Amino acid sequence: MLTGLRHLTSAMRRRRAATFAAIAAVLVIVVAAVLIGRQLWALNHHQAAQRDIDRWKFADAYAHLRHCVDVWPNDPAIQFLAARTARRANLYDEAEQHLERYRELRGLTDDYNLERALLQVQQGDMNTAEGYLRSTINPDHPDAALVLEALAKGLWKTGRLATLIECTNLWLSVRPEETHALYYRGRAFELGHAYHEAVEAYQRSVDADPANSESQVRLGNLLLDQFSQPAEALEHFLLALQERPENPEARLGLARSRRQLGDRDEARRLLDDLLVDYPDLAQALAERGKIALQDEQPDRAEVWLRKAVELAPDDKDALFTLIACLEERNQDEEARLSREKLKKVESDLKRWDEILALLVHTPENADLCAELAEICLRYRKDDEGLRWLARALQINPNHEEANKLLSAYQQKGKRARPARSP
Repeated sequence: MLTGLRHLTSAMRRRRAATFAAIAAVLVIVVAAVLIGRQLWALNHHQAAQRDIDRWKFADAYAHLRHCVDVWPNDPAIQFLAARTARRANLYDEAEQHLERYRELRGLTDDYNLERALLQVQQGDMNTAEGYLRSTINPDHPDAALVLEALAKGLWKTGRLATLIECTNLWLSVRPEETHALYYRGRAFELGHAYHEAVEAYQRSVDADPANSESQVRLGNLLLDQFSQPAEALEHFLLALQERPENPEARLGLARSRRQLGDRDEARRLLDDLLVDYPDLAQALAERGKIALQDEQPDRAEVWLRKAVELAPDDKDALFTLIACLEERNQDEEARLSREKLKKVESDLKRWDEILALLVHTPENADLCAELAEICLRYRKDDEGLRWLARALQINPNHEEANKLLSAYQQKGKRARPARSP
């Protein structure tokens, strides 16, 4: 009997051991499956990020790479790719964090030094970093196009239009008909009021890549504002919306084109939908006011136009329409005061263009940069004003007028960051 009990106990122990072993095996399989699944999940995000990078959708690519960083936080290649992609998406704080993590993992490599310089230049710090890039990267370098992209963005921010055109020439010699090089070329010509050359550059850009929604919108706006071609402009806005359906600039351009083509009902509908999503979009408010004025509703037009002018006091077109609205409502004194404001705006905008033309030849003129900053701050374009202020102080840290402007701005209780130029 005792022998039987011993055999029974032994059998139970074997069964328990077998059960535990089976459970352990299942747990190992589950854990392995989870780990492998997590790796595959991150790999899928990495592949998606690469596809978005190839399409210049850097914000989307970075969103994927953040998942990769969560899974592979100690992989220097992932940290570096995240840093570069964040920079190209203009997410500078995130780029800085990933780049510093890469340095912790790999040290001061050549890749680190290059990306550090690109990060500085792209934000407008064109001093030491620009010289380093120009001295170390030639057109045959594998990263030449990447460097020229960052230089183009930095030159655009610092208003160096002539050098920007030279940069795009070199970029196009490295990458013929590169749509983004042509986009920045168009921006330079447009800011310099060379509108025919700007249209040509944007047209080449969209011919090279119809999905370049930024070039489509810029081209559409030029055709509307400078060449009175609403039908042609409309086609470009529609193409931009195919790529980015929620693009507010393209939606606004489409509404403006419809109004100029005489389809006020459709323009009204488009603007009402746009203002639901972007209630403080000054140009949309001004456009809505124009339609209300055409609809013989000056009281409603005045509401939209006043808000538009309040949000964008340098919009001379909106101010002009508001004056017409006030005159129609017999508000003569307010109309007179608004005409005085319009004269000041026109004077400031004329001076703005003069300064930009002068900066083409004297980009290191701190006086001109400070004057641009003053004009921007006067019209509540704080971000742009601070960038020009930073540029003036970068050229001359002791510039009296620039320091006065900075002090006055800071006394308003607003946070200024003058360390980076425009």
